[in-house]
Amino acid sequence: MIEFLLLSYGLTFGLMNKLPAKVYEVPPVEVGEHPEPIWVRLLRCSYCVGFWSGIIAYILLCAGRMEHWPDSGGWFRIPAYGLMGAGWCYALDSLLRLAEYFVEGDEEEEDLD
Repeated sequence: MIEFLLLSYGLTFGLMNKLPAKVYEVPPVEVGEHPEPIWVRLLRCSYCVGFWSGIIAYILLCAGRMEHWPDSGGWFRIPAYGLMGAGWCYALDSLLRLAEYFVEGDEEEEDLD
């Protein structure tokens, strides 16, 4: 299970933060349209990216024989692992963002001295 959790968050972090800047470029839009494309909004959501990373992590672990492929009645495992990855990645990403907020706040106070 620890392999799954680490792999799913690693994939999520990589997709959210390490893609080239070209992916996040916002093209000009018409009046009334949403300013960001759907893929940019989805790549900024740790829950959304965590779901797909959870599914990919489960498939990779099955391919590496660390997990068992689902049998005929066990295909519900794939979305279950996706939801497990989504919840884990969202919780961990929120916790890390909170920690970054407090650390950055301390650095700003030290710069004022």
